[in-house]
Amino acid sequence: MSIKTVLVYSFEIYNITTDQNEKSLRKATAEAIAIKNGTLMQDTEEEVDDTALDDNGFVI
Repeated sequence: MSIKTVLVYSFEIYNITTDQNEKSLRKATAEAIAIKNGTLMQDTEEEVDDTALDDNGFVI
């Protein structure tokens, strides 16, 4: 079994409690960020092994 690498990014997501966008403490794939309606932060990409992701595309 070969390990694949994927790109993950920092992102911002809306926090209803503070009524502001906040930077997430975790990185995620572009697809996972889009599903959560987050805003991908350009130039923050990092290449990781796909084994470093949970089932939802977030870095563990």
